[in-house]
Amino acid sequence: MDHNGNNVQITFGQHIEDIKTYTDFMYRTIKAKKDEGCSSLKSAIAYERSIGADAATAEEAQSAMGLDRNDPPEAAIRKFQDYVLDAICVIAADLKMPLQIHTGLGIMIGSNPMQLQYLIAKHPKTVFVLMHGGYPWMDELCGLVHVYPNVVVDLCWLPLISSSAAVRFLHELLEVCNGDKIVWGCDTWTSEESWGALLTVADVLATVLDEKVSAGKLSKNSALLLADGIMRNNAKLWFCLNS
Repeated sequence: MDHNGNNVQITFGQHIEDIKTYTDFMYRTIKAKKDEGCSSLKSAIAYERSIGADAATAEEAQSAMGLDRNDPPEAAIRKFQDYVLDAICVIAADLKMPLQIHTGLGIMIGSNPMQLQYLIAKHPKTVFVLMHGGYPWMDELCGLVHVYPNVVVDLCWLPLISSSAAVRFLHELLEVCNGDKIVWGCDTWTSEESWGALLTVADVLATVLDEKVSAGKLSKNSALLLADGIMRNNAKLWFCLNS
């Protein structure tokens, strides 16, 4: 059961006790959703535990599935989760669906985006869209997007958390990675919050690009292309959207 009360087996009316059957069911279910128009996967595990995953075998995951469900050991749960998260990375690559991951401001000790380095390095064909600037660990996210071609940064929520932090972060991002690796998704619950988020990110983007142009770091035309990319075209590229 996740932090929103969801349980995949209950939701889909399943009772699976074999890990291979479970991951095969995951693949079929995700593929069906993609065929219906879903363009990406998302992990919000930062609200439940640390976001990274360590190596875990099918045998370890299977062992966890056979334990007493009323009080399974934490270490066994972790192995099962790590194995499933690794399997999701494989599925995302095979189906060409980016994997969005909430970073920063979850369970604070475990939401530093650097904890994802193992998965990012292990799955070079999986596109990892790391969300919220990893705030307050923005430097770590800059390092990941600079080193790994399969890392994309989503600015969503960061301008609402701190517009000044978003300005600093975007300035640095434009210096350490290609502009097409930066996207913005709204990630809000209400129409009022969505409008506020749009106004805030537009202000951040205008501030940063104006400062870059004024400093002679960008031409006006390049700044306009960057803005259009961050607000629309880059997402179309990474999320394989045709319109």
